[in-house]
Amino acid sequence: MLSVQEVLRGAGVRRAQWATGAAGPGSGWQALTRTELAVTRLIDSGLTNGAAAGLGLSPNTIGTHVRSIFAKLGIHSRVQLANALHRREAELSGRSPAPPGTPD
Repeated sequence: MLSVQEVLRGAGVRRAQWATGAAGPGSGWQALTRTELAVTRLIDSGLTNGAAAGLGLSPNTIGTHVRSIFAKLGIHSRVQLANALHRREAELSGRSPAPPGTPD
């Protein structure tokens, strides 16, 4: 018995190409989506995936965003994410970032 896909292929039907915009940067802060930036701020404020989920996204969705953020920024922990966010905000505001281990 032929599958639907095989019948469609046999009839000459092909999957349409998805139209995509220009590819954005693959890594770094510029690569983060608005939602990923929002999740970054939630994580920086100390919320867990479950607590952040109370704001409208499931814990699994938050976890997916966190893994994507880690990959794009080349980091491996929430502490590294918070430190990177503080450095980024310091750079954007023109102040020098505090040395590691000192309060902001």
